[in-house]
Order: sequence, then structure tokens, then C-alpha cells
Amino acid sequence: MPRLLSALGPCGGEAGGCASVCSGPPATCPEGACMPIVIDSLSPVTAIAGDGQQVRPDRGCIEVRAAGGALAEDPGDALDDAVTRFRFLELPMAVVPKDESVWSWQVGDGRASSHVGAILGGNLLRTLAVRFVDSGDLQPTVAFYRSFPGSEATLANQGRAFLPLQFPGQLLGKEITDVCSAGDESCDFLGIRIDTDRVRSLIQPTHMVLDACLAPPPALIDYDEEARRCVVAVGTQPIDQEFASPTGNAALSCHSATAIATGDRPSGQAASLVVATGVPGLVLFRDSVERFFGDPLALPACVPDQGTFGGFGLEIAACLDGVDGALYAPGWPAAGVGDEAPLTRIRVRSLGLVPGLTNATGIPPCQRLEVRTAALKEQCSGVLDNQLPYPISEKCTGAATQDAVVLGEVHLTSSLGANPTRWLRVLVLPEDHPLAMAIRRDVTPEALQPDGLLGTSLLRRTDVILDYTDESPGIRVACTAPGEGSCLALPSCSRRSGSVAPSCCHGLPPSLLTEMIVDLGHYGCCPALSVAAQQELNCRAVAEGREAPCPENPCGG
Repeated sequence: MPRLLSALGPCGGEAGGCASVCSGPPATCPEGACMPIVIDSLSPVTAIAGDGQQVRPDRGCIEVRAAGGALAEDPGDALDDAVTRFRFLELPMAVVPKDESVWSWQVGDGRASSHVGAILGGNLLRTLAVRFVDSGDLQPTVAFYRSFPGSEATLANQGRAFLPLQFPGQLLGKEITDVCSAGDESCDFLGIRIDTDRVRSLIQPTHMVLDACLAPPPALIDYDEEARRCVVAVGTQPIDQEFASPTGNAALSCHSATAIATGDRPSGQAASLVVATGVPGLVLFRDSVERFFGDPLALPACVPDQGTFGGFGLEIAACLDGVDGALYAPGWPAAGVGDEAPLTRIRVRSLGLVPGLTNATGIPPCQRLEVRTAALKEQCSGVLDNQLPYPISEKCTGAATQDAVVLGEVHLTSSLGANPTRWLRVLVLPEDHPLAMAIRRDVTPEALQPDGLLGTSLLRRTDVILDYTDESPGIRVACTAPGEGSCLALPSCSRRSGSVAPSCCHGLPPSLLTEMIVDLGHYGCCPALSVAAQQELNCRAVAEGREAPCPENPCGG
């Protein structure tokens, strides 16, 4: 989960370094120690552990420090590097007893958990654009912006798919008790009047709700170099007869599919998810899991006797991972611990995300994902026919301007079949748990009833921006390891005069991108390849005495 550090005690002290880091319960931490703070888009209130026996409102300061390496067993120089990066002054917050008499400061799940001393919640985040970067090789990073720089075209060229929130395209949360934003001159919350000039403030929503296609089949656009054609494949070999679209239809179309497949033919499931950066992995509510997959305990085991590669066919969309799960969500009662039965753990093959609709009714998410996939195939064919990555059919031109993201096992990387270790981890939360009940109450009927929480599954191997500052709030997602098979980002692609729009390169097969860069000179497509693939191209060019085509990632860099 995204955690930074904050020094216990008042702001304005030493800006550099931490004498010590305490990862235990706040009540056990010495004065002046640094504690982790969690960035949680699900929490409407920014909260900090403090003295006293009751929750009290305050307008104070939170200091945010770098945390890279500071939580390791041997932090080394990381404690000296834990310098103050931000101070949020006059921030409306809840001061919550640190002795855990009101709630536990524990966060995480049954596999790994720790304690935090503060929660950066929605009333702060909604004034910012927050960027999370996980490249896999380097320490994950977090950055805060008053507004994220760059035009829509520039951001799309960087490979960022923009996903506006679910209808009505705004932040939701009508029942939250926090009614303050950073920068407000007056503040009332927790039912207590702070500003005597106002009886009650207007409620300010903070929740991000996304349209999702749960467990679409692992199909992608592939390039058959020998036959010089673009196909839809589910594995490493382009086998047309194994094709399965997000809705299970037999053929792709840039027009909306009207029929969802039934029977054994695989298809995704329409879902509604709330973004929750303080929750590990993906959390689905039990009644939704039963609607999507049936009894979760009846699912096949994620690691059958055959070994890591289970040999699952496309009809298997989820598998049973265990029945010993627990969830510690910031500010909520723990689930699956104590007297409660442990949570069921499952894995889901994949998750597709698409822009929310601008009206109350429209094409379901899996059909929109299918339309975008069809447009990507047309882009691929456009390279072969016209040497440009634009749809060859006019009917697909509009479909290519729609953004989409797929996470999880985007395509099969082995002829042995599915690899459940690449699937998304899911905790099944009872629908009568206070967290599930509160979230559903807060966002309906303005949004569809949520099926679960999209936690850190969104943040792995991606560059994600929670952009609250956009006129239409939403998230921007780019893959930090394109071509790896666990993330596919499809930004809006539209034709331009002159040079090729780099946004139209993302999502195309790596082998075709290589041809576009080396043979056609479309050097703007370099960022659509992984760093390793760019370095390989550069090394080959240097060995042949040519100029490196992708200089941002030089050979041996």
C-alpha cells in the first residue's frame, strides 16, 4: 500500500531525517519517532493519531516525509534521507485516539500488515492530482500536484489512458461526515461546529467509482509475421479458433456488441468498483462474487496438481486461493479476525477498466472493452496496409478514441495454459460488513451499486494518477512494463497530419512496433516498448553502426 512517513508531534520541527521509525501501534511509539502514513482514497476524512479518549475535529498540520527504504530491517542511510517533502497546513482532520480505543491503526491483510499513525484521506486528496509509480525495478514513488501538467494529447502520447468516473462523472459520497477540504476558510465536520458563522457545511464527495469488466478472457492483438496479418490470440501463438472477445462473441466489431455469450463460452462480467488505495489488492463483496462466479468455495484450486500452470481453459475466470484471509482497512473494523470467520481468498484472471458513461444508460463495460479491442486490431492492420497505426475502416475511427486498461493476465505467456500466479488477488468481504454497507449507501443511487474496492491491484507495475483536479475527475493509467503481459493501456488514438501520434502505438504487438521503429522510422513509438526492448534495439543499432532509435533508454543504460 502507498505509505509515506510523518513525525509524531507538531509540524515545523526538524525537516530532515528520522531518528527512528516506529511501525507498531501509535500508542507504543516514542515521541518524535516517524510513523508510516497511508494514502487512502477510500477514507473521506484525513485522520491522525493523537492523545485523548474521543475523536475530535481539528485544523492542523501534517508533515509528509520520504519513506524509501526506511521500513526495511536495515534502513541504513534511509533514515537520514527521510526529509520533509510536504507540509499541509491548516488541514481539516480528525484526531483519533492512538490507543486504538476507537479503531485500530492496523492496515493490510492476512499476508502482511503494519500500523500507521495517520491517514491522508479524501478531503485532502480531492484538491490534488496524486501520482503513484511502480516500475517493479525501483522503489515505488508518490507525487502530489495541484494539477497534473500536460494536455490531453500529450498525456495520451505518454501512454496514459484516461478513465473518467462512472455516471455522472463526478466524485460521490453523500453520507460522509467530512465536509471539509484543504484550503477551506471554515470547516464543520463530525457533527461539530468549528466555524460559528455556519450551522452546517455542504457535504463534499470524495469517492471515485469506475466502470469495470471483471475477468475478460486473456485475448490481445498479435502480429503473425509470416502471414503478415493481425489476429486476436489468447496465447503465444496466433490461433484464431481460440479467440474469445471480452463479451464472448465470436467476432470483434467496432460497433457495440448486443449479445453476451452464454453457456461455456467465456465472457467478462460488468462490475462497479470504488478506488481504494489503502486496501491491499482487490476486494469484492460476497453477494457480487456469487453473482459473478457462483459459490467461491466451489471454484477450482488456483494451483492444481499439474503445477504452477494450471492448464485452465478460458472458461475458468476465477480460482480459490484459500479460506484464511483477513482485511485491515484504515478506519474500519477488521474483517476475518477474532470471532469472525476468516475471509475467502480467490484470484480473478483479469480486470478491464473503461471510461464512465455521460448518461444513465448505455453500453455495458465489457462491450465497450470489446469495441476498443476491435479498434486496436484495426490499428494493427492499418500499419500493414498504410504504414500508419490508424484504423483502416472509418467505422473504427471513433472506437479508437475510447480509452481502456486491462490488468492481470492480459494474455497467456505459455502454451501450458493459464498461470494463476499472475491473476489478481481478491479478498471476499461479506456484504453485511460495515465497510461494504457504508460504501454502498454512500454512492448509490448516483452510481451503480458497487461490487467491491479496487485497491493496490491498480498500482502494481503501473503509473497511475488519481486526477481529482480535472474538470471531469478520473484516473490516468500507463503501464510501466508494456509487453510483459500483466498490463495493457490503450490511450485515445486519433489521426494526425504529419508524424505518427505516439498514442496510437501503445497496445500494438512488440514485434510490429519494432518494425515500425526500425523499418518505417516511427521513432515516437519507442515508449510503447518496454525499457529492455528499447535497449535491445539501441544495442543492435550501435553494433550495426547506426544511430540509436530510442535514445531515452540507451544500450547498457
